[in-house]
Amino acid sequence: MFVTGTILLCLKGSLAFGGMLCVGAVAFLMAICILSILLHERRRGKILYKETSYRYLFLLSVMAWAVVLVAAFFKPYAYPALLMGMIYSAFGGDILALSLGLYLDLVFCLSLGLSGFYTAVYVGLTLCGVLLSRVLREQKRWEKISSLLMILAMTVGFGAAGSYFTSLRLTRTTLFTAGAVAAVEILYSILILPLFDDLIHHEEVVLYETLLDPAYSLLVELRSFSEAEYQRAQKVSRLARDCGEEIGVDEKLCAAGGLYYRIGKMMGEPEIDHAVRMAARHNFPQELIHILYEYEAVLKKPSSEESAIVHMCDALVKKVEAFAASSDRMESSWNQEMVIYQTLNELSSLGIYDDSSISMNQFLKIRNRLVREGSLL
Repeated sequence: MFVTGTILLCLKGSLAFGGMLCVGAVAFLMAICILSILLHERRRGKILYKETSYRYLFLLSVMAWAVVLVAAFFKPYAYPALLMGMIYSAFGGDILALSLGLYLDLVFCLSLGLSGFYTAVYVGLTLCGVLLSRVLREQKRWEKISSLLMILAMTVGFGAAGSYFTSLRLTRTTLFTAGAVAAVEILYSILILPLFDDLIHHEEVVLYETLLDPAYSLLVELRSFSEAEYQRAQKVSRLARDCGEEIGVDEKLCAAGGLYYRIGKMMGEPEIDHAVRMAARHNFPQELIHILYEYEAVLKKPSSEESAIVHMCDALVKKVEAFAASSDRMESSWNQEMVIYQTLNELSSLGIYDDSSISMNQFLKIRNRLVREGSLL
C-alpha cells in the first residue's frame, strides 16, 4: 500500500524518471527506519495486538493514504498534516506515529514539488497532532476543549504561514480552506479517534483474558511442573485482583502479575531472567514484564501500584504458608489477622514500596481488604 501510494503521488506530480528514483530512494530509507522502529516497539510491548495481527495499522494506513491522495488534488494549504499524526497515534507509541506521519509528509512534498516552507509546516503540524492526541484521550473536559481550539489555531496559522512564505501573499480563500481542514480534524478527534481507542482497549482486554485462561499454554506447563505451585499462583492472582479492584488500579494486570509472578521457578536459577525471557517469548505486555522483573524486590523495588500489590500478596501468602507449616493449624482467624498486619507493616517500614507511588490510604485499604478475605491457606 505504501509503495502504491508513493507511485500514485509521483504520477500526480508528473515527475520524470529521475525524480521518481529520488523519491523512491528517500521513501525506501524511511521505510527501513520505520520497520526498525515498528519491530522495536513491538518487542518492548508498546504495541498491543492479537497474536501477530497488524490489522489496526493496516486500517489506519488505508485512512491516511485515502486522505493524502484526495489532498493531492487540492491546494497545498489544504493538506491535513496534523491529522496524519492523530491517525497513527491510535496504533502505537509517539515515535512510531511521528515516523509514519513524517513519511507521508515528505513523500507528499517531494512528489508534488512543494516548497521547503510547506515541508516545515507539515512536519510541525504532524508533531503537534501526535502530542495533542495524548491530551485528547484524557477525560478532563477543559483540556480537551483547549486542545480542539489549538487544532483550529495551528491548522489555520501554519497553513497560512506556508502559503505566505511560498507566494508572499495571503488570501481569504487560504484562511477559509485551512479552517475547513481544521473542522475536519476536530470532527475526527471527537467522533473517530475514541473509536480506535475503544478497539485497542478491547484488544488489551482480550490479551489479558488469554493470559488468565487456565487453558493457556504457559499455565498448562506450570500446572504440569507443579500442581501446588499452580494453585499457589491462582491464590496470589485472586488476592491481587481483589486488592487492585479495591483501590481502583488495573485489576487485570494485578491478576496476571500474581499468576505469573514465580513462573521463573520452572527453569531454575536465575529465576527472574528466565521469567522475563519467557514473558518476552509469549509477548506479555510491558507492564506485566516489569512486575516479573521486580520479583520480590530483588533487582528493583516495585515501581507501580500493581507491582506493589502483587509483591504484598505473594509475600503474605508465603508468610501464611510458613506460619501454618510451623504449627498443626492456625489457631484462629485472629492469628491470621496478626500475620497480615505484621507482614505488611514490616514490608512498608523497609521502604520497599517507596517507588511505587502507592499512598498510605491505598496501603490501608489493601491491608483491610486482605483482613476481610478469610482463610489464606
